[in-house]
This record gives sequence, C-alpha cells and structure tokens, in this order.
Amino acid sequence: PNIKTGDIVPVALPGAKVKTPEGTSKIKETDIHGVKSQGMLCSPYELGVGEDHSGIFILPDSLGFHTGRPLRTVRAVLFSKEASLADIPTEWAVFPGITVRRARSKMLEKWIKDQVARIKESPDASSWKGFRGLHEKFTGSPLPGSAEAIVTFIKETGTVPNINTFVDLYNVFSALTGISMGAHDIDKLDGQPRLTILTNDTPFRHATTNDQDLAKKGEYAYVDDRGILCRLDIKQSNRTAVTKDTRNILLLLQGNEQLTQQDLEKGLSAFQKLVDTLIEK
Repeated sequence: PNIKTGDIVPVALPGAKVKTPEGTSKIKETDIHGVKSQGMLCSPYELGVGEDHSGIFILPDSLGFHTGRPLRTVRAVLFSKEASLADIPTEWAVFPGITVRRARSKMLEKWIKDQVARIKESPDASSWKGFRGLHEKFTGSPLPGSAEAIVTFIKETGTVPNINTFVDLYNVFSALTGISMGAHDIDKLDGQPRLTILTNDTPFRHATTNDQDLAKKGEYAYVDDRGILCRLDIKQSNRTAVTKDTRNILLLLQGNEQLTQQDLEKGLSAFQKLVDTLIEK
C-alpha cells in the first residue's frame, strides 16, 4: 500500500457506495483472511473525484481538522486533475481560520523587505523556461509564469504589490522559489476545484484589475462548477480571490518539468512554517 501511519485518508464505511468500472458497489462488513473489515480506504477514482485508482487517496495534513467528518462536508476542497494533465506537478493545502489584513505586521514587513532585496540581486530561475514551454504547448505562445512576472515587477519597482497579508506572503515566496501559487477563498468555491483542459472559450474577471478576460478552448485551467478559478497558472479570477473577509483558504501550487512534485512538497512545507510564523490565526 502507498500509505503509512499518520496519513489522512478517506474511508468508505459499511453502507457507502463507491465507484467501480461497472457502476457502483456497496461496502459491506466482511472477513478478509480472518480479519473483520469494517470499511474500505479509497482511491480518487472510487470516490468519484478523479481518475487515479493506483493507490489510496492521501489527503494533505492541513485537512487534519476535518478528521472524522463526512467527505461531503469537505468535498469543495478536494482538488483533483484530469488524467491527461497528470504530468503537470501540483500540490494543494487548506489553511483554516486565517486572519487576512491589508496592513502588514512589522515582522511580515521586515521579512518581505529582506526577501525583496535578495530577489532583486538573484539571477533568472531555470524554472521560468519550464513554465514558458508548458504554456507554449497549450497556447502556442511562451507566456511567462506567475513567479517570473512577480520577479520582473520586483526588479523593476523594488517592491511587491500590497494586496493583503496572505497574498503578499505567497507572492514573495513564489518569487523566491519559482513555484506558481494561487490562493482561493474556500467559502466562495462552487463545487470541487479541479485542473482541466477547457472544451470551450470561458470568460472570467481578472482578480487584480477586474477586467473581463478569456480562458480559451484547449488551454488548461483551474475551475470549479461555476467557472474559471485561474487561466493556466497566470491569471486568477476575482470570484474566489482572497480578501480581508476571507477565513478559510485553499492554496494551489504548480510546477513544471524543472519543478518536480518533490520540489512542491518541500516548498509547501516551508510555506506552512512561514504562515505559522507570520500570519495571524
């Protein structure tokens, strides 16, 4: 099995129905090699939230506060991606009970100032080429990734936009690591967030400018049941943007052929420690 002690996983209890290639199957109590089984640990496929059935669905540690609750109560934060996009590294986490402010604390302001000074003197990251290549594959144009755009802004202005404490923190962290990052207000999500290839041109409003924008057919996008969350990994919708009224946050991280799944996992762990230190709960 792909799980270990301490992992957070979904379990289907007796009476629950899970997805199978033939349709659905009802879970029953049974004996397996003389041991009573009172449920089944499930893959994303069996839960109906993804196509992967190669192993148990390991949930992020940040969902620990949901342990013991019905899956339907946390479905809105179970991120998935379609099978054709499996080669794009992604990671996600939930940050519950966050206090988001416009004004930065002295500690956060100092941290950002110190990191901006480092970024201004840093060379271009190799991961930028990976994002440009990925975007060209889906759009025909080598569009810069979000991390590259932030670094360019910092080097041109000597600062980072002051949006709010959580967004400012992950913007600077993204610039430092090259990881593409986006945050969404969980309470504004409509259904399950997922990474997919668009089958139609889909309009949305940009998070920072509120201008009308268009995610095009054939591009990959982060979506929920209502529409676009983010076009590619570069243009986020204003509908789920993190604001001063946000309390529960879904953070999405994306890599490329230069930024591996392991890089994202290490990056998320480091970012979680920064949140614990620099962001109010």
